[in-house]
Amino acid sequence: MPQPKKIPHDVPDEVKLVLAHLRPVPEALAQERERLLAELATAQESSTEPLQQLQRQVAAVLRSLRPDAPFNARLAGELATALGSYVKHPGAVIPPPDIIRDCMNHVRSHLEAIGMSPLLAVVDEIPDPPSAHAEEESREEQELQAQLKFSSIRG
Repeated sequence: MPQPKKIPHDVPDEVKLVLAHLRPVPEALAQERERLLAELATAQESSTEPLQQLQRQVAAVLRSLRPDAPFNARLAGELATALGSYVKHPGAVIPPPDIIRDCMNHVRSHLEAIGMSPLLAVVDEIPDPPSAHAEEESREEQELQAQLKFSSIRG
């Protein structure tokens, strides 16, 4: 059985309690993680810089799931920053390539397997943020409604 990760002393006691009761990762998930890391490395070779940054950060998250990896509380924020930068880039493909989705699904499966499903349930309840174009789309919808109303009055 793998040894639990060393938990930094400055982590709140509530978090330490949860981390102390996590289950080991099934071997199949460990193998999938390594396969995804290899696919990410291959994909990075032919990707543009903004996508490479996102792929590097996703790879860092996957590597953090290894039993011998140190705990890094900043990874989620760094991933969010990388994703935000990627999405804002003019040449970004939205949604990102399938390998990114596959990696995020793997992280979810990993968390479920080790006993973090309650955390995922809370995350699932957080509403999606409005799209970057929501305000513009709303304005366009209002203009269209006004045009339709005006044309029905004239016609």
